[in-house]
Amino acid sequence: MFFFGVFGVGDKMRELSAAELPCPACGRSAQFHISKQFSYFHFFFIPLLRWGGRFFATCPLCASAFEVNPEAGKNAEKDGTPIRASDLFLLRNNAVGLCPGCGAHNPPGSAYCNRCGRSL
Repeated sequence: MFFFGVFGVGDKMRELSAAELPCPACGRSAQFHISKQFSYFHFFFIPLLRWGGRFFATCPLCASAFEVNPEAGKNAEKDGTPIRASDLFLLRNNAVGLCPGCGAHNPPGSAYCNRCGRSL
């Protein structure tokens, strides 16, 4: 955040909604949290201008982060159109080593799950 006297520039993250989606990283279905990040100009801490809106989603099961297609994010913000799994672009995969079948943690480099034998 930049602040000079009575005006400044800052960034803000606002949660928009939640959507039930299959996670492209871990493969399990979960309630994703959809958020919007934007920058703003303020005068006496009153926001006057906003720009640069980007939409993000996070999986609560594996904590992987995704960027949402801008058009799908705008539609979800405007009229509540649900986000689809095809609208998500992986930013950070935190599900490395997690089995998509049983959710067990496996050592790095494993080709098959140590618990259920499913292919990783």
